[in-house]
Amino acid sequence: MSADWIKRPYDAAEDERALVYLWLKSYAHSSYGVARGAHVDASPEEVAYWREQAPVVEALLRSADVEVICDPDRAVPSEAGPAVIWGFACTSGDVVHMVVVKRSVARAGLAQDIVRDLLGSRLERACGMTHELVELRKILGVPRQWYVDSTWLGRALIGARRAA
Repeated sequence: MSADWIKRPYDAAEDERALVYLWLKSYAHSSYGVARGAHVDASPEEVAYWREQAPVVEALLRSADVEVICDPDRAVPSEAGPAVIWGFACTSGDVVHMVVVKRSVARAGLAQDIVRDLLGSRLERACGMTHELVELRKILGVPRQWYVDSTWLGRALIGARRAA
């Protein structure tokens, strides 16, 4: 695995399935996911968690800013198969919804640089978080100036309903 990668915008048609999977697998190991039993593969609790959380994740991926880090040899789908996604970040300005780096990429020693590339200057300023960022905590630690913004999702839903 090389230390080079391609950063590109999210392509909903090609990437959504993979990003929902990575997000929900990561979030299943948050304190919320563990308390629900979502971290136990193929359990009824995991199935219920996916059914509940997938629509939230899909909505965020479709409405927020998402950048994807890919293997430089497979950054887009081709006849060789789908893009090989190493990580991604989903943000709305200074609100970070999720950042994930695959375990194999972290084991290769690339996780810190990838997270820095995805989050940039957000790592140096105050940002809200809508989800527990399990991967970020493991890779760099959550910046001290970051805070849990437990109302962002609710405000966004209310705003969307009023606009409709």
